[in-house]
Amino acid sequence: SVWPNPVAAKGMLRVTLAAPAASASLTLRNVLGQLVSTRSFSGTTTELTTTGLATGTYLLMVQTDRRVPSIQRVVVE
Repeated sequence: SVWPNPVAAKGMLRVTLAAPAASASLTLRNVLGQLVSTRSFSGTTTELTTTGLATGTYLLMVQTDRRVPSIQRVVVE
């Protein structure tokens, strides 16, 4: 899950996985497909700051070990 969505500019976006992952990556792209942010993590949760992001729509992709990537639309207000 991704919470809160929409998220305030200068806020924190929290990503929670359904099951713990030994290795996961998070990629945030704008609607033009340009890379905005990326990070690796393990476990079930991570946070991503929205400070510095322009208001608009982004695509968040979460890839975990041995699972199909999950893509979700994120709105920054």
